[in-house]
Amino acid sequence: MPFDILAWSEAAPGTGTVGIAAPTTEGYKVSGDGIKIQSKANLLLGLWYAAESTPGYALLEQPSLGVQYPRFLRSCDLNDPDFYAGFNDLLDRPLPLYPNEFLVAKSNNATDEDTLIGVIVANGFWNPYRGKIDYRIRGYADQTLTANAWTDVSMSWDYNLPDGRYAIVGMTYGAYIASGFMQGFARVKLTETMWRPGVPIIQAEGDKVQVMSSMGVAPYHKWALSREISFKSEAMPDFEVISPAQLTDHVVELELVKIG
Repeated sequence: MPFDILAWSEAAPGTGTVGIAAPTTEGYKVSGDGIKIQSKANLLLGLWYAAESTPGYALLEQPSLGVQYPRFLRSCDLNDPDFYAGFNDLLDRPLPLYPNEFLVAKSNNATDEDTLIGVIVANGFWNPYRGKIDYRIRGYADQTLTANAWTDVSMSWDYNLPDGRYAIVGMTYGAYIASGFMQGFARVKLTETMWRPGVPIIQAEGDKVQVMSSMGVAPYHKWALSREISFKSEAMPDFEVISPAQLTDHVVELELVKIG
């Protein structure tokens, strides 16, 4: 099952219940705080919410959505080492969204501070691959992010794959910065598809040292086997990363199954 990660990120959105700015998002139409939902991915499978120090709760709004899910109560601070505490899990009970309507993410917070919200949107239930992993590879990059915007990150890989096609069935992404916020999202950029699957960033303990508390534990790190989320060995994936912080050092680990 392919899926997309969408995100909203803003430095000072205001206090009370306010919309969070939607960044330019490849493959999606954006207007103000809204991202237009597509029919290819109109099931909400989860939501992450974090703010700098006093997160309250998150909300999602669409004209036709009503009040089915007025509040997403799980939240965490942007300084937490990983995002699992702020994950509102709908993986086995997706919320249908409305295609061709803009989805607006809002935060309720007494403090005007950096805020980040992300969602998983897909076309089916979460069904992670449970078979043999053929390869685990790591990529490394030094790339300073533009805060609150999707930034392209190109990796140097630690292993040259044999010729063939590989499905990505798992991903973790760590980032490091000497001081400041750690939360964010990383999406895979594949040359043959507009799907943009990904994961939240987890804190690395040092430059390109990926020691992370929820590695292999959080359910969203394990993906379904899907040809739509695959690549050929001569076209290794790149990544898009967003964070309120200007993260500088990156490491990714991919779990792969050879399918051709």
